[in-house]
Amino acid sequence: MSKLLSYNNDTKLKKNLIREMQKHRKADQFVKGTYGKDNGLFKGCSVGCAVHSLNRIKKTTIAYNDHLELSKAMGCPEWLWRLNDTLFENLPNAKRNYQFELCEKMVLRLPEKFKNKSIVVLDGPFFCIDPYSDTGFHVMGNVVHAIHVTNVGHFPHIPEEFRPLMNRGIVKNPSVTNVEKLLESASYFMPEIRKAEHIGSMFTLRTVLPDVDHTDERPTLVTRVNDKIINVFSGKLGNCVEAAEEVLNLVKESARTF
Repeated sequence: MSKLLSYNNDTKLKKNLIREMQKHRKADQFVKGTYGKDNGLFKGCSVGCAVHSLNRIKKTTIAYNDHLELSKAMGCPEWLWRLNDTLFENLPNAKRNYQFELCEKMVLRLPEKFKNKSIVVLDGPFFCIDPYSDTGFHVMGNVVHAIHVTNVGHFPHIPEEFRPLMNRGIVKNPSVTNVEKLLESASYFMPEIRKAEHIGSMFTLRTVLPDVDHTDERPTLVTRVNDKIINVFSGKLGNCVEAAEEVLNLVKESARTF
């Protein structure tokens, strides 16, 4: 077998490092411009992820920005890692995966005693029910039964049976519905909901980050794609002002460069 010019001629190190870096890619841990933990998961640039992987494999403590020590541990010149850094940081921002959830929001007529009242069960697979504007109805959601289909990728998957229902406002007597499951689940906390009348359901897509079901986090992420495009991912309407301010700051930064 010919001698390796890098990895200090350690074929086992090469195999283990490649495996670790593949794990980083699969977990979407590569990120430009920074390094550190995000919700307990390390994220960093190509060099940062290489250092993180090497430290795990060899039990070393190389700093994430120490190109020289990394080059010694890997048996390749420092300039090669700096070139790697420069190329990675100047890559165009790639499309990322999102989690798409096809959701049903049920519109109900409740007994008069619930007029203008909102109810939310917070602990566990909860439900929520709120007055639907000035219609006299309530709109209801459920963290489990309101979601019909989930997929992770660049685009949502909408089964054929749902296509006629999507984004059509209140659909009366929808051909597909989880209303019975939802009412049964909610009746444990709110027995009188069994008296509710199902007016119809609204069907739409909700987009969240993948693999955060255990926290249900809905962050607002504003990132620059290039000089002309800014990507805004916002999980809640209440964050619209925050997102707008971040966009404005990026626009101002661009203006200062001209």
